[in-house]
Amino acid sequence: MNEMKPKWNLNTFAWTNEDKLPGFGKLLSSWLNVHRTFCEGAQPNFSWEWGHNEHSQLGFLANAATLIGGLSVAESWIKKDSKQDSEQGKKVQGRSDLWLRLCPPHSGNDYLIEAKIEQYLDVIKLNNASQKIAQQMKAARESAQRLKGKQEKIVAMAFLSLKFENENLDSLEQNTGDLISHIWNQSHSQKELDAIGAIWMGKEDFLRSKEGREKEYPGWKNVHFGMVLLASRMMI
Repeated sequence: MNEMKPKWNLNTFAWTNEDKLPGFGKLLSSWLNVHRTFCEGAQPNFSWEWGHNEHSQLGFLANAATLIGGLSVAESWIKKDSKQDSEQGKKVQGRSDLWLRLCPPHSGNDYLIEAKIEQYLDVIKLNNASQKIAQQMKAARESAQRLKGKQEKIVAMAFLSLKFENENLDSLEQNTGDLISHIWNQSHSQKELDAIGAIWMGKEDFLRSKEGREKEYPGWKNVHFGMVLLASRMMI
């Protein structure tokens, strides 16, 4: 029996430093598949939750973990350092964005994740995109630094929603390729990232998505066409 051809042809990129984030390679592959499945079933009624908050993306990541035999808990309780300077060193009860136990499910592959999202990362303006990436990763690291796990690995994460408002789609794929290459090159030169995942539409599929959105919801423009995940392990 011939397999049904996917309706949407999606570009993907994934890289993981397995020495620092064991199991993340398999996790990212599953995360990409979750996006593919959601896109096949929900476009164009939704925008893959690409233009919303980090909770939607954390939900996709949690799904990805369980689909490969792992475990996940969103908003898990954890001890954290107090934010107040006057209470520096004091531990308070708080929450982490996501707790994961990756397959094979044992405590050696436990993670606590703090995430931030950039809802509008313009792939045309590379300098502005770089600044936004740095800001979101800085904020994620500051939040992750407060986590105090028992034996979990602490991870700062940023989700970056790719945006393209230009009606001329001819430059979409080149601009997106340049952005992914830029992130990859910076991760190797600065050694600040331990995992990169990305999924995005090419110009033809993005045009079909935009046309479908306009038909279903007149006046509601679809400018989001992909998502990037960045992760960095905190050595604390």
